[in-house]
Amino acid sequence: MIEMTLRVPIQKEFDLGKIIKIERAQPYDEKGGKALLRVGEKSEDKIRAAISSPNVLRVDLSETRGDTIASIVLDRCKICRLLEDSFLMEARKEKGDSMLWKILVPDPSSFSIDRLKDLKAEVVSIIQLTEKPTLTENEDKVLRVAFDMGYFEVPRKARIRDIARRLGKSPSTVNETLRRAEKKILEKCVEG
Repeated sequence: MIEMTLRVPIQKEFDLGKIIKIERAQPYDEKGGKALLRVGEKSEDKIRAAISSPNVLRVDLSETRGDTIASIVLDRCKICRLLEDSFLMEARKEKGDSMLWKILVPDPSSFSIDRLKDLKAEVVSIIQLTEKPTLTENEDKVLRVAFDMGYFEVPRKARIRDIARRLGKSPSTVNETLRRAEKKILEKCVEG
């Protein structure tokens, strides 16, 4: 899984005024897309221009707490198509005519960077996300208490029975739980 930050030009149909945030964008139908925008200072001229665009199928506006929420559906949206195999985590307006999009790509092999060239989108960063070992809630709690109490310090500042007393459990239960958690973490390190 990777997290990508992209600099994406704002499509003219999305320019309904001072965009504060794209709340959501996603593919729609065969080639289209739809987006939910938070617009600060709306521009009636820009809204009329967007509605009259042949690319725009529908625009709905609602007032909420001083902002305007705009839902827009386009019959063609190359930027929205980018999200077919990924998730938009954050989108914020930059100075000028671009947005910073943070997207999560679960399967990097299904995502082609070449698709970005046609869209005039620039890759700002790519971060490979690593899997954390899957600990149960109890293993996580015992491990954190042991760590906080200094069990892993050299020399140890806490013993199993001290951790057990703090957690209200038997020393054998704490020892077993701690060993299971340590094993899961070590397996990830050794395999990985």
